[in-house]
Amino acid sequence: MALRELAEDKIKELTSREARKGGHEESGSGPVDILGAARFAISVSALMIALTEMEPTVSG
Repeated sequence: MALRELAEDKIKELTSREARKGGHEESGSGPVDILGAARFAISVSALMIALTEMEPTVSG
């Protein structure tokens, strides 16, 4: 259960970091926003995969 909480905290941290970057500007920054969102999704997915693979080692 601790790994799930760690993952949720990390996702919140990454989400707030992306929000602070101000990625929602509409003045010609469309492709940059798409790339940033894709990079964020990949990093969250990699984090979840790593935590899922670590869970049996930690819990048992």
